Amino acid sequence: MIGAIGCGQGTASPKSGSAGKRPAETARTGQPDGAPAATTGTEAGDQQSNLRRPTAPEYEVQDGRLVRVLAIDGGGIRGVIPARIIWEIESRTGRHAAELFDVIAGTSTGGIITLGLALPGADGKPLYRANQLGDFYAKDGSRIFSRTKLYAVESADGLSRPKYTAESLEDWLAEKFQQAQLKDAVCDVLVTSYDIERRRVHFFNSWDARDRPDQNYFMRDVARATSAAPIFFPPALIASVAGPPKFALVDGGVAANDPAMCGFVETRRRHRAAKIMVVSVGTGDGESPIPYDSAVNWGAAEWAFNVLDVVWDGSTQATDEHLRELLPDDADGPRYYRLQPPLGEVSSKMDDASPEHIEALDRLTDDYIAKNDSVIQKLCDRLVRRSEGGKAP
Repeated sequence: MIGAIGCGQGTASPKSGSAGKRPAETARTGQPDGAPAATTGTEAGDQQSNLRRPTAPEYEVQDGRLVRVLAIDGGGIRGVIPARIIWEIESRTGRHAAELFDVIAGTSTGGIITLGLALPGADGKPLYRANQLGDFYAKDGSRIFSRTKLYAVESADGLSRPKYTAESLEDWLAEKFQQAQLKDAVCDVLVTSYDIERRRVHFFNSWDARDRPDQNYFMRDVARATSAAPIFFPPALIASVAGPPKFALVDGGVAANDPAMCGFVETRRRHRAAKIMVVSVGTGDGESPIPYDSAVNWGAAEWAFNVLDVVWDGSTQATDEHLRELLPDDADGPRYYRLQPPLGEVSSKMDDASPEHIEALDRLTDDYIAKNDSVIQKLCDRLVRRSEGGKAP
């Protein structure tokens, strides 16, 4: 289930600043032997769907310049991982992610981070840095993933009803995004979802939102739709700012938990002559096997809380393999980065908002960054060089 339609590129103005210097590399990937390594790789629709056939792009890069795509995986509370990694990139370069990347694509918790990075403040500049978005998980995670004891019993822990009601999540999203609309994004964004009534992938993007009121949505509604994970939250029912029709939408992870392919394909479609670089940031690679002797006897109840992990992991790994083939290194270095810490012994639960779990996620991400210092610094240096040359028009 790899997303095949994605997003475009942005117009935010770069700030001044330069990437900091880092220690000399110990190897091509900058890792000591045995360390976990960051990886690099050698119009129109009707009201039944927002999927579109290819059309003439609103602009196209003609001279082979580099167009940069940032993609952020889904993963619930594990969104602290990509928020921390993106903050590392922002810190080293001295620039906001919306200035470093032409496109930001996100799914589920990654969709919320995407919208948060593109949310304008009163001055029209990005309101939040990545570290602020990461802090929200620690501060508000237990509020979002909350329920009464009575509801936990009535829902049979998610077997007979969604594990959580939507009220806390919706209230939190309304507080953070308020009246901001998709058309107001400070850079171009793509956010994924899935329409359960029309049985089609549903993509939200900022460039269509700017051109067409029926493709423009409140950011809070887009965030609600992309994060409506089956079993955990009820589907979202939303309409554009122009009004009906309404769409019944669930988590974009059922279509593209890693939206990197979405961002790549849409950028390729709109900029045929461009070089494309994709930076894909994950929410942690779970390594716990499912023993055959256990799974062979599972029924619906046993699979209920495991099948999503299997589906999301499988589609994410397929996206990774395909982009390695599609984006080989060029003379300037890698064009595909996959920044994905191994979870190891840390729980992969997407709704464990306990302080202990969040602290463990923070520690493993800091360890991953330290072990991949050289790779991250190379990435930052290339982003700064491209930023100094100007973003795509």
